[in-house]
Order: sequence, then C-alpha cells, then structure tokens
Amino acid sequence: LRDIAFSVPFKLNFSGLDALLLASIDHPKDQQALYSCKKSGLPVIVLAHSWDNLTSHGLFPVKPDRLLVWNDYMVEDAIKYHSLPCEIIDVVGAPYVETYRVLSERANPQHLRKRLMIPKENRIITYACNMNYVVPDELELIEFLLEEIHCSDNLY
Repeated sequence: LRDIAFSVPFKLNFSGLDALLLASIDHPKDQQALYSCKKSGLPVIVLAHSWDNLTSHGLFPVKPDRLLVWNDYMVEDAIKYHSLPCEIIDVVGAPYVETYRVLSERANPQHLRKRLMIPKENRIITYACNMNYVVPDELELIEFLLEEIHCSDNLY
C-alpha cells in the first residue's frame, strides 16, 4: 500500500483527507507522511503497530495529534520516552491480534487436540517466529528452547 500511496505526488495524494492514520512510524515513507501532514496542518493519528514500537523503533519524527496504544504500559512509554502528553494518548487494545483473540475464544481446545492427535496430558507450546534482523540467531534459540523443554519436568 505504501508504494501505491507514494506513487502520486504527496500533496495530491493526501490533500482531500481530514486526517491521516499511520500504523507505523519506523518506515522512512511513513515518517515522511507524518512530517508532511503535520507541516501542512493535516491531523495525524498514529497506531503503535507493535508492543515494542515505542521503545525500540526510535523517536517520532514529529509529535502526532493522537497516539493509539495497546495498553497502559505503552502510555507510560509514550510519556517517558517521547514526551507525549497523556491527553493525546488512547488505549485501544491490540488491533492486529484482536481477530485471533476472538477466534481463540471460539476455538475448542479438545477439538484441536483430537485433530492434531495431541494427548490431553501433553502441553501445547506455541512459538511465533520473528524477523531475521530482530533475532538473527533464532535457529539456535529454538534449538535451546527445545532442549530445555525436553530436559525439564518443571516447566510451567
């Protein structure tokens, strides 16, 4: 979508908007959009797209008009690290995982176990892989975790 949005000259592309919603501030094109919209007076709402977005992706290029975050911890980070006033911050939950939360509430764990032939007494551990630049030695991490799981009777 970024490539489509930025294929038209910026002022033409965003001139008819009442506000801009950004779900990222760590991509250079999104930073450009934030800066350009603020400079032209267009209000900008930023949705923190990741739980660590406020602490590990650098500072905002400019202060947004509204910041939407997942939880109270992110409110504290926005105030502490970005000097944003709490009046512009709204806790909205984690929109990116909301679909999965709703689906998980409808899922029947016994059906999953039966379908995957997992005995009732076995634990189910889910690991979501990451991007290589975040965890470059992920294979070693997974091997370590598997070894710990197999060697430990006291995992909770």
